Amino acid sequence: MSRRPKDDYYERYVYRMMTRFNEDYHRRVRGHVPSDPESEEETDKPARTHCLKPLKVSEVDTHPAKNSRESHTELYEIIHGYRPTAVLRRGFSFVLTLKFDREYEITKDIIKIKFGIGETFPIRLNTSVVIVPGYRPRDSGFKTPVPREFFSVKHWVWIGVKLSLVHISVSAPVGRWILMVETYHVQLEGTRNVTEKTDLYILFNPWHKDESVGAGMHPGGLDEYLLKDTGKVWRGTADSPEGRPWVFGQFHHVVLPAITLLLAKFDMPCDIRGDPIELVRALSSIVST
Repeated sequence: MSRRPKDDYYERYVYRMMTRFNEDYHRRVRGHVPSDPESEEETDKPARTHCLKPLKVSEVDTHPAKNSRESHTELYEIIHGYRPTAVLRRGFSFVLTLKFDREYEITKDIIKIKFGIGETFPIRLNTSVVIVPGYRPRDSGFKTPVPREFFSVKHWVWIGVKLSLVHISVSAPVGRWILMVETYHVQLEGTRNVTEKTDLYILFNPWHKDESVGAGMHPGGLDEYLLKDTGKVWRGTADSPEGRPWVFGQFHHVVLPAITLLLAKFDMPCDIRGDPIELVRALSSIVST
């Protein structure tokens, strides 16, 4: 696997990510002040206004705790506490909720959901995805032009908020993805609103029949193989094995950010992070240096 020469831009990207993870760690350990419930209630009811301006997204909710149940990621600490972050498995779908400052007008408002992985947003075509739900009057469905189908909208409804079911392709690169939402108004060319970046982590999925990781593994043993954070590390010879108790700690809230940072410092190309063989080779090289 080839690595590109490091440049100042990439070094700044890694530094910013390290700084962000460090701040998140300290805030998560020290706790944070919860938001005002009354202010949250106000955002649940978009204003009924027809002013000529793009929608403003007041909240992007990836439902970390709810979505973790299908993805078998309930034990990851990062889905709770300060800035809960969704941990998802490719091949499965997740619920995404968008709240706006006014009612959504299907003939006038354009919403783009952007997913990106890597140091820029978006970067190359195969590591960024744009979903544009578009209304088709004939069948009341939606079209979703996607450069590469790492993500697709399976269901999209308006119930005071935009609620969608987003499917993650089983071939999507794993790691830390960034989610952003852009909104436009059809009568205001060049004017848009953009949300802040929302993190989410995508993992390999041995529970999916088309996933290359865990092929041939008995489904009943997955909980034992993957969801136990304690066990034994075996040493010795085949004739005289010795097992020692071991705490794996894979669910601690620092683990996923730490792996992300290691891969970034190693500069593993994002578009091949969906290949488990390449990923294992990269991690093996990292721990050997």
